[in-house]
Amino acid sequence: MRWRWRRGQALVEFALIAPVLFLILFAIFDVGRLVYVYNNLSNSTRNGARAGIVTLQPDPPCTPGTTTHVQCAELVTESYFTAVPDGTAVASCDDANACAVGSVLTVTASSQVTFLTPVISQLLGPITVSATTQMGVES
Repeated sequence: MRWRWRRGQALVEFALIAPVLFLILFAIFDVGRLVYVYNNLSNSTRNGARAGIVTLQPDPPCTPGTTTHVQCAELVTESYFTAVPDGTAVASCDDANACAVGSVLTVTASSQVTFLTPVISQLLGPITVSATTQMGVES
């Protein structure tokens, strides 16, 4: 008779703890997705800034004579978005007229991440993740 009570007790304890454990497990997945999107944005801005500061190459999407350093940086940054289909990229130079040698090119990419866990999604809503890279124009 006593062994039946113990099984019932374990079932009740598991029923009380299971929602908390599953919430923690799914929160770990959501944080992992958040870090993955940030890493993708960071890599994209670095690649876009690198393409924008050097002499324009004839490779698409940047073509000499038709694409400025800022446009090239934005195009390359957006081409590297793999985990961020709705991301946006903005590039600018500290020099108002053009990106001259020695001026700083700034590339910023951002995206909104919505959590998959319903409880966390309702509490926090979508979070905007952004990454910025600054490099000096070389040529």
